[in-house]
Amino acid sequence: METRIVSNVDQKLDPEVRSRLLDVAREHFFRYGFSRVTMDEVAEDAGVSKKTYYRYFPSKEALVRAAFTDFRHEERDAVGAILDAPGVNYSTKLIGMLASMAKQLAIVTPAALADLRRGAPSLWREIEEFRRQMIQEGLGARLREGMREGCIRRDLESFELVLVIYVQTLERVLTPELLERLGLTYGQAFSTLIKVTMGGLLTDKGRAELGLSTKRRGRRGTAVTRTGVQDARVKRRRAR
Repeated sequence: METRIVSNVDQKLDPEVRSRLLDVAREHFFRYGFSRVTMDEVAEDAGVSKKTYYRYFPSKEALVRAAFTDFRHEERDAVGAILDAPGVNYSTKLIGMLASMAKQLAIVTPAALADLRRGAPSLWREIEEFRRQMIQEGLGARLREGMREGCIRRDLESFELVLVIYVQTLERVLTPELLERLGLTYGQAFSTLIKVTMGGLLTDKGRAELGLSTKRRGRRGTAVTRTGVQDARVKRRRAR
């Protein structure tokens, strides 16, 4: 077991103060970026002196990195809890994971990332790598699992393209500014995103697990939902 050596300075630090600093850092840096937020602002909003701030974090980059590390652990724990939930079918877990990932990815605004890239390029690369791993590895693994279970279509010509499309949609569509302009809640926007992106990926089995309507071909080649089969039969009888 790894043993962490705690210094005398570490022992004097208050976890609540550190938590307040991290909360303020996430609120400010993840929304406005790196250069537009000062350490004075963070210290003031956290209710501590600048001297106290430096006892916990020697630099602005150290604070942002610590905030991002906590954010990364929270997201992995959230996704893990969804995937490990007992008695839940594959499709429901997939949608739950996508909802969690989308919400977390939307926390760091595109403007903040662009500013971070200019002001702290090494930290920006770490964040981009985490975002890439979340999508390419996390979502990619779940889609491959869905193919094995018969919930995701096997005839996709470009599996990687599906991942790219989803990443770009999350990063550029579900932004606070757009949701505010359209008058939509996050839940409403995500519901629409799922219908558009997942509808073409899921098989009939996958859609059935989510309670979505599945389609089959009618006698005349017209697509009808299984839940509307009886209505279609009635219409045909009336037309005779």
